[in-house]
Amino acid sequence: MVWNVKGGRNMKLNGKILYFAGLSALVLVPAAARAQYEPDKEPVREPAEQPPPTTTTPGQTTTQPDPATPTGQPDMTPSPSEEPGTVIVPQPDPTMVPQPQPIVIEPPAVQPVLTPPPAPLPEEPRRGPLGIASIHVGGGVANFTRDEIRDLTDVGGYWDARVVLGTRSIIGVEASYVGAAQNIEALGLDSDATLIRNGVEGALRLNLPFNPRGSVLVEPYAFGGAGWSRYNLVNEDFNTSNVRDEDDVFTVPLGVGLSTGARGFLFDARFTYRPTFGDDLVQNPDGSTADLQNWTAGASIGYEF
Repeated sequence: MVWNVKGGRNMKLNGKILYFAGLSALVLVPAAARAQYEPDKEPVREPAEQPPPTTTTPGQTTTQPDPATPTGQPDMTPSPSEEPGTVIVPQPDPTMVPQPQPIVIEPPAVQPVLTPPPAPLPEEPRRGPLGIASIHVGGGVANFTRDEIRDLTDVGGYWDARVVLGTRSIIGVEASYVGAAQNIEALGLDSDATLIRNGVEGALRLNLPFNPRGSVLVEPYAFGGAGWSRYNLVNEDFNTSNVRDEDDVFTVPLGVGLSTGARGFLFDARFTYRPTFGDDLVQNPDGSTADLQNWTAGASIGYEF
């Protein structure tokens, strides 16, 4: 019994010793291990202004200050493979670095300005040696001015064809054919007789053209010249009167007119007075001859070329 009691007490004491020894080992051994890998911590300080990062090339290592330590003091935190305070800058993959793209600034679209084409100038007629040339055909009324021949005839009609050079010039010339027809009655003459006149004339024109270069023309003018006319009796079955069958006279055509035109077409109106010389168509009772001077008034149409 004595042995058992002492032996049991010893076993109980030994168990308590082992328990406290294991508890101490659990507390002290991890603390010692942490003390081996962790340096003494300093009190927390306000971080100083950090310097700009240091540019490095791929593969190069640089030392940067730790924000948690005072400026200028290296970080004492150990790393598994490097000294404390050493930062490894990884090498970037060239294929993964985005390349800067050029910035293309497109200019604003410019709307084209459409300019209408200029209006074509009016085409001027072709000019001759003295200006623009024209041709005319027309007619009107005709009669004698002296009573001795006017008492024998009626008011008749005339027709003409004329060529003008210089219709848009100050000075122009014209040449024309003039014909006329009038009824004539005399004692001893067939009542169906008709007095026919045919002649040619030339005249110098003095023009006053308005807008001579444009397509529209307004032109008053005056003219004077010389001509020849032949008078003939036609449709008479008998003639015992004092009227001869034919007569040739010299004429001096004098007159004024107005010519207007547009796009090459012309309209002309004129009055002509013709003194005559060498006329002996009608014998007066006193033996003299009747004067055949006459007048005409008419119009014509023409075209410039």
